[in-house]
Amino acid sequence: MINSKKITIFFVLLVALFSCQTIYQPQSVKYNDYRVTQRNSQDSNVIQLLKPYADSVNKSMNDVIAVAEFELQKNNPKVL
Repeated sequence: MINSKKITIFFVLLVALFSCQTIYQPQSVKYNDYRVTQRNSQDSNVIQLLKPYADSVNKSMNDVIAVAEFELQKNNPKVL
């Protein structure tokens, strides 16, 4: 009985000892802001890499999954 209490206390102290860690906070954050526009040159390697994924996404995006009873317009949404 006493041995089990000692073992339990030992494990609790062991966990408490290794759970105490130093917490690091960032002092500053640096980033670069890149604008993606039509003026940027296109990389043919990247286009060839993404082509199979783009083809499969475009195929599934063109499937009709439902039909609305009325015409939906961008500037005039209808609430049901």
